[in-house]
Amino acid sequence: MHFPVSVRVLVDGETILDETYKPSGISGNGRISALEFLEIAPGVHQVEVWIKDDANDYRLSYSGEVSFEKGRALILAYDEKLDAFVLR
Repeated sequence: MHFPVSVRVLVDGETILDETYKPSGISGNGRISALEFLEIAPGVHQVEVWIKDDANDYRLSYSGEVSFEKGRALILAYDEKLDAFVLR
């Protein structure tokens, strides 16, 4: 059995996403896939991504200053090998 995955995204210390995603499949042991679109004002912002993927507390999975440009999409994707979110 897989645990649901909870994700919190903070920009400049403010929570802009707080969601929980459940495993797919009839028995709840499949992959978890999610895609969220978040609008963030242009400029340089401090971004943190916290995840909880077991019964324990949240852990920091990404932290960094990110430059957002008007009309440009950035992707924070989870990398299983690194066990962290990476900016693409």
